Amino acid sequence: MMAPRQPQPRASSPTRTSRARRFLRFAVVLGVFTVGSCWALVRAARAAVAQVALAAGETLSKIDPPEAVVHRLRLNGEVLHVFTETVPVPMADVLAQAEAACRAGVLELAAGASGAGGVSEAVTATLLSETAESWPLLQQRTPRDGMVACLVPTAPAAAGGSSVRLREFAGTGDLAALGRFQYVYARRLGSQRAQRLLVYNPGHFRIRRILPRGDEDAVGEDLGEAPRPQGAVRLLTASIDGAAHEMAVYRVNGHPAPALERMSERLASEGWHAVALSASVREGARFYERSGLDLLVLAAPVTAGTAVTLVLSQSH
Repeated sequence: MMAPRQPQPRASSPTRTSRARRFLRFAVVLGVFTVGSCWALVRAARAAVAQVALAAGETLSKIDPPEAVVHRLRLNGEVLHVFTETVPVPMADVLAQAEAACRAGVLELAAGASGAGGVSEAVTATLLSETAESWPLLQQRTPRDGMVACLVPTAPAAAGGSSVRLREFAGTGDLAALGRFQYVYARRLGSQRAQRLLVYNPGHFRIRRILPRGDEDAVGEDLGEAPRPQGAVRLLTASIDGAAHEMAVYRVNGHPAPALERMSERLASEGWHAVALSASVREGARFYERSGLDLLVLAAPVTAGTAVTLVLSQSH
């Protein structure tokens, strides 16, 4: 019996390599925001989570989404809002305002720059008996960028205070029980100019939907045009409304190299053509084309197997 024909990589081009790198950034940012959105559950590892959250903001800032537009980021059906703007103030001022808003219990606006300082004004939520200072505050800074994240209560606390909120969150897994998760990332563009990125849950955000469920598929669906890895458990589906690409993450048994080979054989049998990538991009990654579609396949070791990430996009 003849072995399956291996796909012959097509010649790479600057355009193809650029697309592959862009999809790689997309995959990274969705993955790290999945971790970042659950940071309140792992307070013991605060320093490590802060570093991941800072990297998430840096990655998303490089994707360069249109400014002054709220983008809907979906993780297993749960929605986060993403907003970015360039402001004519120092990076330190953006981070200082974000920290002050967290400690004072106010919500930051996802709206265009306003006010004399040029930074979007914070809008005070209903005056509460508790302030956001009662909730976890996460921050990380370097000379070129930084982030501040917290949970801001959005409704008056019932008798019993924060313990009531925490019990409700423990029972439902809904972040809205604690309030609004808000994350502000700032990147220095000059001494008096910065990029400001805001991420928040607009309402219900059920964290259990984006946490691993043992050997069961997470809530969501497979990518319609890309084959599911053999013997896989789906961990995550992610997309940004209006964007040309979407992502699914699976866990499979074994090591990354065999997982990539199995996917290569499967994709070749279904008419996908491999595109040659540079050595720096090819490590743990493969790129394919078929009928107006691009597919990036990533494989990385995780506990008890390999995570296989598929990023599917309409080619342009």
